[in-house]
Amino acid sequence: RAKDTQSPITLEYRADVYQNTGVDWEDVKLTLSSGNPNAGGTQPVLNPWNLYVQEPIVYTTRSASAGAPAYYKKEAEKSAPAPEMSDEELKEEGGYDSGDMESEALEVIDYNSASTTLANYTTVQEGATTAEFRIALPQTIRSNGKAEQVTVRTANLPAFYRHFAVPKLDNDAFLTTGLTGWDTLNLLPGTAQVFFEGTYVTEVNIDPAYTSDTLNLSLGRDKKVIIERNQLKDFSKVRTSGLNRERTFACEIKLRNTKDAPINLTLEDQIPVSQDKEIVVTLVDASGAKLDEATGKLTWELTIAKAETKVVKLMYTVKYPKNKFVPGI
Repeated sequence: RAKDTQSPITLEYRADVYQNTGVDWEDVKLTLSSGNPNAGGTQPVLNPWNLYVQEPIVYTTRSASAGAPAYYKKEAEKSAPAPEMSDEELKEEGGYDSGDMESEALEVIDYNSASTTLANYTTVQEGATTAEFRIALPQTIRSNGKAEQVTVRTANLPAFYRHFAVPKLDNDAFLTTGLTGWDTLNLLPGTAQVFFEGTYVTEVNIDPAYTSDTLNLSLGRDKKVIIERNQLKDFSKVRTSGLNRERTFACEIKLRNTKDAPINLTLEDQIPVSQDKEIVVTLVDASGAKLDEATGKLTWELTIAKAETKVVKLMYTVKYPKNKFVPGI
């Protein structure tokens, strides 16, 4: 929960607790653990990885008839099926022990036995840390299998706020927040409901195993930041020189802050990235944006004062053979 852009984030960590023992738990003190005994705690062991060459087995389909060549007869003798032998003969030849079949039958898993439960077929995802939460406030959990929501803990986390915009895809600005200190709370993967200024904003999934030291959340669209992205037709043109054609693309982005306080805004746009040596992309003007040459992403870090309007320009050229077609431009 975020009260406003000047306050820290309040994080309420909750758990769904249910039980079906047949006995209602009246005013009990719960201890919740983030560990899972079904996951096992033994470290894996690497066994030797052995390689070997397997000789191919060649089978012949020719029968040894009287008129066939001698080597065909020899191959046929090798591939001819062995005569059937009785059990007593097989025992004398060392073929098999009569107890072998019974031993194999004992290896079949009885899925209806009492030792096999649903836990054997349940996969549980958990974080890297294990913690226990002792809840001092007595709770009542009915024995009906329905989850009762229990608040585990509440924490106030430092947060920084900034706006984010990609006007090439969406003209709205989005208010975002970055949380620090969340990694000390021993969170498990789960769904979080986000509230800003008393209003429900969105629902996000949080997985501590895949989140960095800063947890970034979107707090929704901010209509008080007005953004326009317009093409500059006077600068956008096509020019042919020799065997090449050069196209110039130009646009300007206007950003106006109508809020009662200054804002920090991250603005993103892009230029194309050439995958062919015959296509040359040149950035002419980007109003001081930072360029990632590998992806073509342009990033502006702007501070816009109250009632201020800022304009950034973007201009680039694409040169390619005039007898070829370049899709996407």
